[in-house]
Amino acid sequence: MDHAFVVPAYGDSPFLAQCIASLKAQRGPASAIAVATSTPSPAIERVARDAGVALRVNPVRASIGADWNFALGCATAPFVTLAHQDDLFRDDYVERMRAAIDPVPDVLMAFSDFDEVDPSGPRPVHANLRVKRFLVRRAFTGRAAIDRREDKRRLLAWGNPIGCPSVVLNRARLPAFRFDEAMGSNLDWEAWLRLADERGSFVHVGEPLVTRRIHPASETTSLIADARRVAEDRAMFRRLWPVPVAEAIAAVYRLGYRANRTRVSAEA
Repeated sequence: MDHAFVVPAYGDSPFLAQCIASLKAQRGPASAIAVATSTPSPAIERVARDAGVALRVNPVRASIGADWNFALGCATAPFVTLAHQDDLFRDDYVERMRAAIDPVPDVLMAFSDFDEVDPSGPRPVHANLRVKRFLVRRAFTGRAAIDRREDKRRLLAWGNPIGCPSVVLNRARLPAFRFDEAMGSNLDWEAWLRLADERGSFVHVGEPLVTRRIHPASETTSLIADARRVAEDRAMFRRLWPVPVAEAIAAVYRLGYRANRTRVSAEA
């Protein structure tokens, strides 16, 4: 598996150096590592220089999707992981993903489980994470890979249980793949749903190989507080369900965002 990490860096994250350090600590053959940004700054330049990794600057600042598409274009390896700047990768991430991918010649994407950390330390497994893990188990039913369209869509029918930072994309099979630059929050879910309609397999590693960092300034937290997320949820569910069912599921999600926003504000 000829693999590369690209870190889409936005603003001056205090966790960027730790993220890159976890990428450089991977076992086995080294993956190429680059930082891609549309918001260049002395801090980002210093982190990339100190880590000895390439820095690629997008001269156009447009959207999250545009940043991710630019980042994908910075990698020449066929297998690419977009490593979110706040997150940490276990030192056997590439090793484990390679072992899962190698037996599956038609793999489109692979992903692993993830856990979370917040300013107080490791987060207990909460209801939202339990639901995501249940949705994955339900779709894969003990298999390491699924290739039927119905199974791949079942995985995504109740929301997006895939931790985006854990995803390895097989660009060799997806040379024209791009994220939808018009979307602000569900661009990964929308992309995986499109891939579900393609011929090929989704691969899953059931251990948490990525630690996602949750904090008040994180992109995830800001998007939960954004009304765009609610509108995009409704649009996605309407692609998967009859309208009345889609509206009901979206309403449940909306209540969940309110509860999460209240909790995060209390912890800040």
